[in-house]
Order: sequence, then C-alpha cells, then structure tokens
Amino acid sequence: MSIEFINPYSVLATTAVASWQLRNATKAPASEGLFGGIKRWWLYRQTMNELSRLSDRELYDIGVLRSELESVASKAAAAR
Repeated sequence: MSIEFINPYSVLATTAVASWQLRNATKAPASEGLFGGIKRWWLYRQTMNELSRLSDRELYDIGVLRSELESVASKAAAAR
C-alpha cells in the first residue's frame, strides 16, 4: 500500500485558476482556450501583486485608489 502526497499548493492554484476563469468566462473569447485563461489569470495576479506593494501615496500618484486594484488588474489582464 502506497501513500500519495497531494501538494496543497497545486490544488490551491488549480482551484484559483478555475474559479477565476468561471468569474471571467463571459469576458473571455471562446477561442482563448485553457492556456489563454491561465495566462490572463497569471497577468492578473502579477498586476495585483505589484500594485498591492505600492503605498497609498504611490497609488495616488498614478491615479488609482486601493479599492480599485481588482478592477485595474482585471482590465490589465484582459488587455494583453
């Protein structure tokens, strides 16, 4: 009898990708496919991480409120 190890980070990443794709399914073209959705999710996460590191003053300087970060990241991911 063997015990298989399930990587919790892999499961979490897969779940996050799937839920993000479901939320944004109407925004994505049908021809985009799975890899396109993953790429958009990755770009969304990168943008969110980078913007989240900025101070409120730095966000103000670029004209973004902290409450708008998700919207800005979604638009950035969709544009690429």
